[in-house]
Amino acid sequence: MISPVPDQSPSHRHRRADRAEAPDLAAADSEPLPPFAPAPVPGLVGPIRRKVGFELELGLDLAKGRVLSAPTTSAKSKQPSKEYASSGRPLRAETDWLLESSEEDEPQSGMQRSKDQTITKGETIRSGAGWRLTPDGGDGNWYPEFITDPVDEDKQPDRLPQIMQQLGTTVTKEWSDLRPGQYLDQGRGFVIGWAPQQRRKGLAANIHITVGVRPDRLIDLMGTLVQLAGGTKGKKKKLQPSLDENADDGAPSLAIDRSTLQILDRAVQQGQSAPGDPVYQGLVALMGTYVAGELRILDRLDDVIYELKPYGFHRLIDAADLREFLLTGTITNAESLGFIVKSHRTFDAFAKELREHLAEMGPAAAKLNVPILSRSSLAELRKATTIAAFGPFLDHVLAAAGRTSQESTLPLFPLGIANPKRTRTIEAQPTITIEQWVKSVFDGRNLTFTDETKSFESVGPVLGTCLCFWETRADGAVIEIRALDGDRPVEPARWDGLAKDVVGMMRSLNDTS
Repeated sequence: MISPVPDQSPSHRHRRADRAEAPDLAAADSEPLPPFAPAPVPGLVGPIRRKVGFELELGLDLAKGRVLSAPTTSAKSKQPSKEYASSGRPLRAETDWLLESSEEDEPQSGMQRSKDQTITKGETIRSGAGWRLTPDGGDGNWYPEFITDPVDEDKQPDRLPQIMQQLGTTVTKEWSDLRPGQYLDQGRGFVIGWAPQQRRKGLAANIHITVGVRPDRLIDLMGTLVQLAGGTKGKKKKLQPSLDENADDGAPSLAIDRSTLQILDRAVQQGQSAPGDPVYQGLVALMGTYVAGELRILDRLDDVIYELKPYGFHRLIDAADLREFLLTGTITNAESLGFIVKSHRTFDAFAKELREHLAEMGPAAAKLNVPILSRSSLAELRKATTIAAFGPFLDHVLAAAGRTSQESTLPLFPLGIANPKRTRTIEAQPTITIEQWVKSVFDGRNLTFTDETKSFESVGPVLGTCLCFWETRADGAVIEIRALDGDRPVEPARWDGLAKDVVGMMRSLNDTS
């Protein structure tokens, strides 16, 4: 898995100089590797929300067990280092590492794990008014996730902010004083806390937002996200309130990392310039973000080389060689081929080992690199517009992804899928090309990225003044706005403000006036 922002890429010049030497795997193992997954953990496959709903992931440890006692330290409890002992100032969390301690001084766990650690993703641990606490993650790495009830934002505009305010208050009151090693009972045999060796990360949450949006306003939704992060102002009408103005200090309640902002900004601009109705433009822009999200690894191959360092590949090939290998299956650089033959005797042996390691780095699920995900069928969106010919449609999607027409045969998943699930039909074709995937949508087929495909739902105000027994409203696709910057999660104090702004944004987007 990769992080969307390449801030920790190793410098390319440090690789070529020493690659002819014998691989020093011990030294490589001793160097810290850059994180390759959005915080807190990848694999976000929570239950699907209808209308407007939120999923909030927190970085605490979750397990089945029982609370023993408050965590303890030895009699030689941690003391400030001499440099700080006489300052008279409280030490901040950022300087906790300056405290002097030894192994026996580390906090002990106040929790005893149950022998049976059978946990089901999405099961209800506890619930409140409008929310559930559930497990997310996977074996050996479970963490708490709150899921709000889906709310019809047009009929109950104040309901979701109220739910989020209660959630923020509950989390802050119950968990803000937890220290490493301390756990609290949550009922049904579950405990939540900070593991003894776990760095205390605070209670900010990675948030995923699921909404229903009219197909002709999908391009507006994406443009609004770009605007809130300071990107290009779209051609569509300005929507208020803005998600970046709800906090007293002016900090954004929903941040977008640099890489994702570039993907969204380009997709919106190219989508708006594509000839066609707003539904067509939105579909082009959305599919462009899928392609760009999956292919962003090609712009971060220095990171992949660095990740391969423990296996000695950094001494054999560079990012340019790896790019050629991923796209063509070959390497033509004579110098690199010399190192490969010297190390592996044959190119086939080298290629086999390299592919095995690369497969481990691929996303666990196809959707994980997609910033804006349709939970409804892309084939249904395609039916809502007119597409005269496949060729121009493919070119428009490629342009929205920042790719040329000549790159249509690139694999959609350059590293493959690390843990494909055949029920997600796109993952049953891990070698599918961009052109093949776009053609499937053009032909009205929906290769699924999710476990469940949601039908279009009613959105916006009631249309007309019909006195019938049913109401008429616009149809909307179910869209998930995934955590757009895992490095900047949202503090509990901002949760209700975020909900208020999202509700206001969606009411404005789906308004038929």
